[in-house]
Parts: sequence; C-alpha cells; structure tokens
Amino acid sequence: MQAAQQLLRKGNLTSATQAADPPESGDLILHLTVTHLPALPNPPIESAALTRLTSEDATTQALLDTALHQQVLDRLDEVYRFPLAEVLVAQELVGIFASAKAHLALLTADERRAAEVELRAIGERRVRLGAVVLELARRYGIAVSDADAQAARAAGESRAQAHGRLTEQRVIGYLIGMTKVASRPASTDEVRALQEED
Repeated sequence: MQAAQQLLRKGNLTSATQAADPPESGDLILHLTVTHLPALPNPPIESAALTRLTSEDATTQALLDTALHQQVLDRLDEVYRFPLAEVLVAQELVGIFASAKAHLALLTADERRAAEVELRAIGERRVRLGAVVLELARRYGIAVSDADAQAARAAGESRAQAHGRLTEQRVIGYLIGMTKVASRPASTDEVRALQEED
C-alpha cells in the first residue's frame, strides 16, 4: 500500500485495485491500475462551440451563467473518459445516496433501481471531473489559497468544499477564456427549462 501511495502522489488516479491470492510467504500481491493525469491531453476547448445566454435580469443572468459553466463541464466529460476505482466511486456515492434517501424511499422497486443507476453515473462523473479539474488547475497554474476558500465559504459549506468549488470556477473561467463564446438573449422557454432544472 505504501508503493501505491507513492504512485498516487505523482499525479495518478487509481483506476482499479485487485488483490491477488497471497503467496505462501504471506506477502500481499496487489495489482494497481492507475490513470496518469499529467499524460491526459489538453482539452480541445478552442474548438468547442459555447453559447452564453444573456438576460437583462441579474438573477436570471446568474442562472444562465451557470448553464455556460455546465457546458464546459459537459465538454470535459465528453473528452476525458477513463476507468475509476470502485472505492473512489463508492466514497462519492455515500453522500449522494444520503441526500437522495428521502426521495428514493418514495419510489417503487423498479423506479429505485433506475434512480440508483442514474445516481451512480452522477457519482462517476463527479469523481472523474474532480480529478480532471485538479489536473488542469495544476497544469495551468491555477491556485486557490486557504484565505480565498475561507472568504468564499457559503452557509454550511466546509473549507474543502469551498476550495473545490473555487478551483472549478477558476479552471472553467480559464477554459472559457481560451475559446470564442457566442452570446445571444435567452428565450423564455430556455429560462423556464433552466429554472425547472435548478
């Protein structure tokens, strides 16, 4: 396990871990598969077609800016597809299932199974994008200080959560600055759809 930790400190993300049958000596043989994050290609964001929807209402504009943010995350999710260790996904799912517990209790067995599949996909996406964002922050020299994270903490948010959120915002802002963004007024239907998703 010490060797595994050394590998991970060098910018790797565990993709799979499998323990083989220990030999007679009692030593544990561990097959560790990792994704070497620094080897990931730069995101082809320059060729991405991003659209910034606009509104004269400040509250609506904040919602629309979140949609532009989501476009970049969706693009990164399309570009970076690599396997994840089950333990990483399981850790993320603990919080997701805890948040959805009340909703899941109201579903039929079939609905619950479908919802669990969807929640698992969300968990995998979060883990993968979290790793990608951290690697891009390292690659582009984007940093968030503890003071920044402390100052930006929302109600009930931990410092680590604030740090992750700010890092993601800054990475996405950097990527948006690398591409041409078309702007146009949002339609009523588009605003309504975003409000329903929120």
